[in-house]
Amino acid sequence: MRLYFAALKKFKGRFSPKWTGEYIPLLLTPLTNTYGALFIVGAESVTEEDTYYCPRIASFPTSEIELRVRKELEYNKEQKKTEWVVIESLDCSVKKTGTEFKIVPKKVGKYIRSPLRLEFDPSQSTSDTKVYKLHGDINISIEESDLQTMRMTLSRKMAFYKSLKSLRGK
Repeated sequence: MRLYFAALKKFKGRFSPKWTGEYIPLLLTPLTNTYGALFIVGAESVTEEDTYYCPRIASFPTSEIELRVRKELEYNKEQKKTEWVVIESLDCSVKKTGTEFKIVPKKVGKYIRSPLRLEFDPSQSTSDTKVYKLHGDINISIEESDLQTMRMTLSRKMAFYKSLKSLRGK
C-alpha cells in the first residue's frame, strides 16, 4: 500500500485563470486493506501541536489509489497543465482501531516525517462532510523547486513508460 502527499495549485479567474502562488495540500491514503480516501490537509490546530483538520473529499477501493494518481497525472500531461503534482509517495501499513487509523510509512520522507494518525472528529463534521484530525509530523510548506523536480521526474517516467508500451505493442 502507498501513501501519497500531493499538491493542487490554486487558480483565480474564470476565463483566463492565473495561478495565485498557493497550493492546496492533499493526502491520498489507504485506510484499510479494502478502501482508501482523499483528504485536504487543512488548518493546523491551535490547541494541539502537529495536528491538522482534514475534510475527506472522496472514498474508493484501495486497489484504485495508484490508478487514480496515474490518471490524474496523465490528464495533466494531456491538457498541458500542472495543477496536480505528487510531492511524496511512501510505502506504508495501516491499522484501524475504532474510528482511528494509524498510517505507518515504511521509511520517513522529506514531507511526511512520522507515522500518521487519523481520527474522526464529529464536532467538526457535518452531514455532508466528514472531518478527521490528522496527527503527525508533516511539512505542508511546498517549495516551487520541489515541484519543478517532480515535474521533470514525472516527464522522464511518462516517456519511459510510453516507450515500453510501444515495444510491447510490436
